[in-house]
Amino acid sequence: MNRDGGSLFAFYEVVEVIAGRSMIGPIVGCRGAVLGMARNDETGTWSYSVHMVESGKSWSLRESELIATGSHMARGDFYDGSSIRVLTDPETGEGNLADP
Repeated sequence: MNRDGGSLFAFYEVVEVIAGRSMIGPIVGCRGAVLGMARNDETGTWSYSVHMVESGKSWSLRESELIATGSHMARGDFYDGSSIRVLTDPETGEGNLADP
């Protein structure tokens, strides 16, 4: 199923890692949730930031390295709704945390 302008997977969708580049060998067979996605304008291919459920680490993976599991998680499973304010100096571009 194509979503979000042609991407195969949706945000928070649970995917499983399948064989691909040798560097992803340690996570083949593991499951994670899609937290980010990007489309290469030149090739039209998609890549995803996948948060691995067991390790808590995120990986940048190609669409061809993932399969759907039919499960989805929710935004609240990853984000608690808290935020911070950053003030940016317009002359230098440097940012500092604002007082709460």
